[in-house]
Amino acid sequence: MDRDTNPEIDDSVPAVEQRRLLLGFLHENEAIERLQSSRIVATPGDALDGTENEEPTTDPATAYADLWKSANDSITPSRAFEDGAAELVDLPDEAAVAEHVDAFVNDPHFQASRGGQPADSWAIKLVPIESLVAFQPAVTQTAYETDLASTESVLDLLEFTLPVDDSPLVEDQRINDTFFSGWQFVTRSPNVHMSGPQYARSDNDDDTTIATVSFDLKSNPNFVYVAHFEDRYILKNGYHRVYQLLKAGETHVPAVVIEAESYDETGAEQAGFFDRELVMGERPPLLTDYETPAAVTISRRTTNRIVRVIAETTDVFR
Repeated sequence: MDRDTNPEIDDSVPAVEQRRLLLGFLHENEAIERLQSSRIVATPGDALDGTENEEPTTDPATAYADLWKSANDSITPSRAFEDGAAELVDLPDEAAVAEHVDAFVNDPHFQASRGGQPADSWAIKLVPIESLVAFQPAVTQTAYETDLASTESVLDLLEFTLPVDDSPLVEDQRINDTFFSGWQFVTRSPNVHMSGPQYARSDNDDDTTIATVSFDLKSNPNFVYVAHFEDRYILKNGYHRVYQLLKAGETHVPAVVIEAESYDETGAEQAGFFDRELVMGERPPLLTDYETPAAVTISRRTTNRIVRVIAETTDVFR
């Protein structure tokens, strides 16, 4: 196998990344399990300055439980729903903004991401970040950090959250082996998937070719989507981008706002996310909670996604 790697992928995927975990919104047992499976900055009970700790060390389970309780106790009531629905803001009437929106709406990636939704079921608006409900327990602190070049105008924000011709970096690698051959694709994006196979018998003049088997490598567009469901606006996609805007001090985010007719259309009904009872409850997790004591910073090893296609020839006894 050719193990040469693309330096762009090496640079874009550090071995360990920092994440903000909404620890206080997890159930205690789940919170402890996540902390135990994560690489945190320091082991509970250890002195943070590298000196010997003269105090008796606390066992990790107890320290993790105390950390969860502190995060849980820090959750305060939110004013996000006191005045009813959040007030969305129209994009400014500027030629450059209109030009970008037109290009985005006609971009094949966006059209594919709509999944056949009618035109009257979505709109591009400026959504107040403080009103966004979060169903994703963790967000990275580094993803898209270098992509946020400027926030001086709405056009800058649009180019960041709803980019045109945006596709993940994918590296091609040929696989050579004694017993099989194939091709693999390496990417930092978790949104790259393989579909197929497609099979066809040869109908050309070359009778040495019996059949053709092919696969399609596709990427799910990573745009900022907000789902309006019942009385709240739920961030469906684009957590890392919106988090970068939150850290940059922005109050509104340009997003594709869809009218969700069911909870499933919000994207929250998946394993590993907060349950519906919490998301639709009296005090749901908010995007802004990532920057409060309800969240803690953890370290997690990062991964590349590899999609591999292999053809193998095997002789077996009849």
